[in-house]
Amino acid sequence: MRNNAINSAASHRYIVDNTSTGIGTYQTIQSAINDANSVGGSNVIFIRNGVYTENLTFFAEIHVIGSDRHVVSITGT
Repeated sequence: MRNNAINSAASHRYIVDNTSTGIGTYQTIQSAINDANSVGGSNVIFIRNGVYTENLTFFAEIHVIGSDRHVVSITGT
């Protein structure tokens, strides 16, 4: 229920998929965060299945939602 409330209140939505090079997706979480920061407002970043090794810096009001905690792994370097 909480994710639905966040999703409906979001100004912008971003999709991160490190296995896709398709239009409208980001290969890194930080690149999606950077774009979300540039537009401001309340933003949601959806992270698709995968392993993401990156250090993250958050700036604005950003909600990060993984597709499933058992198949999304985020580790810093």
